[in-house]
Amino acid sequence: MLLFSRAGYHSSFRGGGIPAPEAEKRGHPMRIRQRILSLLLAGALLVPGLPAAEAAWSGADSGAISATVRVDWPQTLEALRDRRVRAELFQEGRSLGILDLTEENSRTDVGGCPASVALRNQDGGSLGGGRWPGYLDLAVSGLPQGNYTLAFTGDGYADCRQELTIGNYSQHVTLGTADASFTLGDVNGDGRVNDRDREALSEALGSGRRRDLEIYDLNGDGVIDVYDLAVVSRNLNAEGRPEVRDTNLLAPPVEETRLGGEASLVSGVLEDLFRSNGRRVTLSGVPLELAVSLAEPVEMEEIQVISPEGPEAMQAGSVAVTYEDGSGETFPFDLSLPEGIHAIGPVEGSSVVTISLDRRVAVKEIVITVTRTEGGDYTTVESIQFLREVIPERPSAAGGVVRNLTATPGSERVSLRWGEVPNVSGYRVDYWLQDGGGSRRSLRVDVPRAEVTGLENLKTYYFTVSAYNGDWTGKDSAPVSCVPQPSKAPLPPDNLSLSPEESAITASWKKTEDAEFYYLYYKESSAKDFILAAEKHTATSFTVTGLTNDVSYDFYVVAGNQIGLSRPSLIATGKPEKEILNFPTLPTMNRIPSSAIIKAEMTNPNNVAPEYGGKFN
Repeated sequence: MLLFSRAGYHSSFRGGGIPAPEAEKRGHPMRIRQRILSLLLAGALLVPGLPAAEAAWSGADSGAISATVRVDWPQTLEALRDRRVRAELFQEGRSLGILDLTEENSRTDVGGCPASVALRNQDGGSLGGGRWPGYLDLAVSGLPQGNYTLAFTGDGYADCRQELTIGNYSQHVTLGTADASFTLGDVNGDGRVNDRDREALSEALGSGRRRDLEIYDLNGDGVIDVYDLAVVSRNLNAEGRPEVRDTNLLAPPVEETRLGGEASLVSGVLEDLFRSNGRRVTLSGVPLELAVSLAEPVEMEEIQVISPEGPEAMQAGSVAVTYEDGSGETFPFDLSLPEGIHAIGPVEGSSVVTISLDRRVAVKEIVITVTRTEGGDYTTVESIQFLREVIPERPSAAGGVVRNLTATPGSERVSLRWGEVPNVSGYRVDYWLQDGGGSRRSLRVDVPRAEVTGLENLKTYYFTVSAYNGDWTGKDSAPVSCVPQPSKAPLPPDNLSLSPEESAITASWKKTEDAEFYYLYYKESSAKDFILAAEKHTATSFTVTGLTNDVSYDFYVVAGNQIGLSRPSLIATGKPEKEILNFPTLPTMNRIPSSAIIKAEMTNPNNVAPEYGGKFN
């Protein structure tokens, strides 16, 4: 899958759905996929003109720490500002600085290192002046290898501190206001959301006092109401923790970098492409090839090629990837946009080609081919990055994983319920038979419950649920199994037939819908009472032995399930029969008497099975 982003442009429209009151919800006819978070990190690595950070940009050993705070429960930007939502970065216990996560800023610094903050709406696009943010992003780059702590604070939130280590990879943290990471609803400030918070907010319901509004009006709509109470109530059972991902590899084991096609080096050093030190490499000749061989395979999920925006930016081409096992794929890219349309992003002056490998796989070589640039003659590349893990564009609470899935059986149906995932547009339910019969089926709902119909009773089904938001889909929940149960006793069995045997009769019948077991009865036709031959028998045939040949017997069968028993089937009558073997009569005409046979030999005397002695006599 290929995704691309371009920054430095501006658009006359803002995209994105907003979890706001109905009057503020808007649909837009045109949406452009954006990789704003990737650009934020890339821009933080490449922003020039920050002299205080020059010492940190010494080579490949410097990395970045980035984070995404999900605003899971809708809150206005004003409310977030009033609640002083901030992040503070520590190195070995020493504070490097504080970032206000409600003020968008692509050029600031933390401890002398480049830092940036971006605000996004629920669709992942730039907030663009909107009031209802969905994500708060930050990035700090140029950090030397070592141990760090990223702390998130805000009035009314359970504080979050995440330990991080920049070693071989930069680090990204995802947390949110609806899980147990940066939980919204700690109104009494004791560091957790509990019954005391709910009791305090209940007592403040409807209050218009300024101090009460500052504490208990969680979404910033100017009233303390049941919405604020619901947030606290739901977050009492919040689960999950911050998710930490390894992102770009800081010192990839590049064995060789070579140029091909019409390419020649105009300025820079090719090795700088992998150092994230802000130094550019300019190549001439289009089309051109830039091949990168790795001394050892590197596991990655994504490749990013970062260029400056302008006439020397890559516009079209491909990236060929060779994997450890020798197989490969080629990913074409084209950053052209329709006339009059421009991508928007927080990093001015950057163009990013993003190649998603759709899985984590070991790569040993890539070949970047550029077939078109905006200027036509030159290509400038600032950085090539190998990302071990992809940062979700629109992460959802607890990684978007549905929890507490339960299934209740009904007749030819199963009712499902699960815990609500904030900030998603719906859920996909997948289900399939345990025995593999039939295909995997799915349905979509926009509430945390579903009724799956059209199932077969008494068969085991498995169910999973995943949350989705636009084209993003979370991981499947843990599967649950359920067996639909009939709501009434089965009908009488059909097609009872009898097969006579030596002193026995085998009774067979058609499988009965909704039947879990059967009772088989028989008697001599002249007798008064039936005898139970098989009790709760699960197969559709049974052999009754110990009968008298040539005596007439009557049989019937009853079907049953957990609800009850059916009426008896129709009676079938049969007689056991003695098996008589009729051997064929041997011919007498021209038959040679045994006494006349002197000797008989096989052509291959060893062509005899071992159980016969292995020889022919």
